[in-house]
Amino acid sequence: MFGVHWQQFTRFNATWGPFDARQFLEHGNTGVSLLFTLSAFLISLRFWAGSWGPGRPWLRQYVRSRLLRILPPYYLCFAALVATSGHVIAAWDQRDILLHVAFLHNLREESFYAYNPSFWTLAVQAQAYVLMPVVLVLVLKASSWAGRAGWLVALIAASYGVHWATLTLAPSHGAIADWAASRPTVATHSLLAHAPHFLLGLLAGLIYVRRIARPDTPVAGGPSIAREMAVVTVGVAVLLILATPLDQWFSVPYGRYNFPFVPMAIAWLILETPRTRVVRAVLDTPPLHWLGVISFGVYVYHHPCLRVIGALMARNGVSIADHWAVFGVTSFALSIIVASLSFAAIESPILHLAKRRQQRQQAVALSAS
Repeated sequence: MFGVHWQQFTRFNATWGPFDARQFLEHGNTGVSLLFTLSAFLISLRFWAGSWGPGRPWLRQYVRSRLLRILPPYYLCFAALVATSGHVIAAWDQRDILLHVAFLHNLREESFYAYNPSFWTLAVQAQAYVLMPVVLVLVLKASSWAGRAGWLVALIAASYGVHWATLTLAPSHGAIADWAASRPTVATHSLLAHAPHFLLGLLAGLIYVRRIARPDTPVAGGPSIAREMAVVTVGVAVLLILATPLDQWFSVPYGRYNFPFVPMAIAWLILETPRTRVVRAVLDTPPLHWLGVISFGVYVYHHPCLRVIGALMARNGVSIADHWAVFGVTSFALSIIVASLSFAAIESPILHLAKRRQQRQQAVALSAS
């Protein structure tokens, strides 16, 4: 997403043969698909493995884990943006603030990109987190692995189908047309539009846990050259689709982020990358590992950092369009610094205190039993 917003600031545009840099940067929003799929994948593992689910006291732990992960950096960034906006008193802004606090700002067209254009995805994500355990508990009622996988595939198809039908019927049906015309962004960026990506993450999690449970397919999977090459090939193929005319061939109407092809490739990469050796070693290098740790903070803070650096450059008479590389490097560096400080000073201590409290509660429960 940093590349998307950097391109919007600089209007950078270049082509090298079939490779279109502007198209590639605009498709950087495919990172949203990765965020949703990976998040759902990781959350679902405890459900599929039986640690969470029916008959177990999991709900409080689930809610606490989601709140502690999202709220601290989000509310910190939002509070800073509200404080510096100078428009807190107006009734219009008060309503906008309340919608952001409640993660409902994506339901109102005028509030969708207010304060921070990155925030809309957090609203969709929070709403998905409310529905995700409901979906998981219902799917867990299927006794077999195949039955659970079948339900998830059906839900993926149904969610896309309903979204497609809604937008397809909009031009010819009065009530739907009026709603879609007055809320075009809300209609195309809804939770329903992104449900397939969350559901793909749940399906990937189910396959992952199933793979671990089977002795003939351990998680390590025996790293091989063929698997390394397959992961790299699929990764490169995704990049080519996003940056070349192939983009026109690998998408369906109203499918977000080249759905279903690129999101399915992302889900497959999430499944297969842990079974590699070289690719996994590259991703585990200290710089990339730390970037993964603070990635949520980078996502939350990067747009304000772009605005700050852009304002400083403009104040000193430096064009960000002409000095796009300087603008990009300094903005990204500031995003890393702010996200690192936020993680070290706020997120990590909160998570540590929550973990210590959970350990004390577990110790008390064990002693009582």
